[in-house]
Amino acid sequence: MRIALDTTRINIPDGGGRYTNEVLKYLCKLHPNDSFFAIGPKPEYEHKYNNLKLIQYRTIDGIPSRLAYAIGISKILKRYKIDIFHNITNYGIYNSSCPTVTTVHDLLTYKFPDLRSKRIQWYLYKFYLPYLLKKSTRIIAVSNNTKSDLKEIYGINNVDVIYEGFDVKIFNENVNNDEEILAKYRIKSGYLLFVGYLTPKKNLDTILKSLDYMRRELNFTIHFVIVGKRGPGAEDIFSLIDTMKFNNQVSGLGFVPDDELGAIYRNAKVFVFPSIYEGFGLPVLESMACSTPVIASNAGSLPEIVGNDEFLCPPNSVETWAYKIYKLFNDKSYYKSASNFCINRSKEFSWAKCAKDIMKIYKEILK
Repeated sequence: MRIALDTTRINIPDGGGRYTNEVLKYLCKLHPNDSFFAIGPKPEYEHKYNNLKLIQYRTIDGIPSRLAYAIGISKILKRYKIDIFHNITNYGIYNSSCPTVTTVHDLLTYKFPDLRSKRIQWYLYKFYLPYLLKKSTRIIAVSNNTKSDLKEIYGINNVDVIYEGFDVKIFNENVNNDEEILAKYRIKSGYLLFVGYLTPKKNLDTILKSLDYMRRELNFTIHFVIVGKRGPGAEDIFSLIDTMKFNNQVSGLGFVPDDELGAIYRNAKVFVFPSIYEGFGLPVLESMACSTPVIASNAGSLPEIVGNDEFLCPPNSVETWAYKIYKLFNDKSYYKSASNFCINRSKEFSWAKCAKDIMKIYKEILK
């Protein structure tokens, strides 16, 4: 088979970027007799496989470049005699010369338009995405929650759910130069942790208010470490930190590369993910793989990934978050059972399984 993948988000430090890198990597590794073509910018992480050809396409920024991509990519598919095109970003394709598979990560833009900086993005999900999905031969959702959203919003029933995974080499319990990495970022083990692209949907206000509640009502303070690139609206988070006068209680590390991120997860006492909505929630899985207990919001796909209501909270319930965090920090027996649950739960997900299930769909199409 000759399979082309839309890799336009391959260098973006979010779940879509990681999905693109890992799916591409495992498809190439597990299926050496098939040919793969990555259409997008030059990857920051090397992908050296004999069965992979990189077709460089300029970085897409804005609606006009999206439309140009959708129209122009069909010529590339014809030129390289592609059998299947896998559309990962939902930028789409017009007049495809081959069957198309589309992965839908989430419908955040449609469901929560106020969390997006530009209204035009909502119109794309309102009018363009249903057109794209109608033209797709098969549709993949990364969670049952996204599948349900597709049915509710667009009336689409025929959707394959394929979960994401995590990099076992990076996200595990094995300590590897952890002390050096912690020293680099000037933090000490035993902190509360958040990892993610910093935007309003991540709902970090709730955690900051919970820390303030614990400080005032429970006489308990902990160090909160925030990891992630700042997105639109992130300045409000750091303004709130200043307003609440946390002083040195909160550390913003910015973007942390993958080869150091495992150590950041491992040395956290508890990981929190209060997001208002997620299509999957990769940081939750990565933390569990490092045996760090997780508390996540009970919104979007997160209950599916966490797999235990005990470690879920309503997104905006400040006191609930405060008491769950407090319990994990102060109850050793409860903490140990939570840690064991998380590491075992993480073993149910893998990028290898994800890639195998995607390849199965490719083969079914060509039959």
